[in-house]
Amino acid sequence: MASPELDDSQRFEAVRIAAILERYDVHGRQEAIHAELAILREKTLLSLGELSRDPAVLGDVLGDYIHKMVMGTQGDAVRYWPVMELLRAAGADEQRARERARQLHEAAS
Repeated sequence: MASPELDDSQRFEAVRIAAILERYDVHGRQEAIHAELAILREKTLLSLGELSRDPAVLGDVLGDYIHKMVMGTQGDAVRYWPVMELLRAAGADEQRARERARQLHEAAS
């Protein structure tokens, strides 16, 4: 069963969330100490919460990242994993994310 489409407002939120995630490059900071990474993670979660707490929006963004990870290189998988964990921690609808990733995969095939 296909998930209902996001409305315009939700799609806009999803774009803003993706932009926030790109700004907080968690992977690029792995050389930092664990405490610094924990602070960075909390800042990112706060920023996500300020933008949206809608599980459907977060789920669609998570689905986009799952698709990027599956279709990309092993390096992409490593790069996107922390972002996907942040989206899960923020409350993304994981069933919706899987459906979104499946739809994107089918569209790319």
